[in-house]
Amino acid sequence: MYTWRGELLNFRDPNQDTEETKHELEKMQVNDPANLMQLIWYPARENFLLSDKPKDIHEKMAVFASRRVFSREHNRYEYVQIFALNEGVFYDLYKDKAKALRGEIYTIDGEGNVISSSDEEILKEGKIPERLFEKVQDSSTKVLEIGRNKKSYLVDIKNQKSMTGELLWLFLRHK
Repeated sequence: MYTWRGELLNFRDPNQDTEETKHELEKMQVNDPANLMQLIWYPARENFLLSDKPKDIHEKMAVFASRRVFSREHNRYEYVQIFALNEGVFYDLYKDKAKALRGEIYTIDGEGNVISSSDEEILKEGKIPERLFEKVQDSSTKVLEIGRNKKSYLVDIKNQKSMTGELLWLFLRHK
């Protein structure tokens, strides 16, 4: 939790209650008044809330979410809840499907930022290739064909819009 007084309460790793951690939260704009009472999702990134740094990319990365909590009693926002979910939790849900497809699976937000991916390089970069994102945005169909790394792929697009924003699942399958 991150309080209105600027106090950070990291229940998972209190050793990371540092100014650097607070700075990272401020860069994420977790205190943005426009986000009051909404669950806001952030792209996968290295989990700066932990002291230890796992070797596996899916354990090192985290998907963050935040929610500002307002107190009627004090008539102000009291704190921001910060959630840091290991990206590996998401990856474990679909890794077998990615292997069966002999391709890649990307979960992205409406701006092309990676939430989760079976492609470790894309996960590290944090965004899908601009050309792929443009094709996905411009596509009026749910399936399109792309060339990447001298290979041809079919891309199956699953779109999910909800009160927490837009998510897209891209299934890239070797053609």
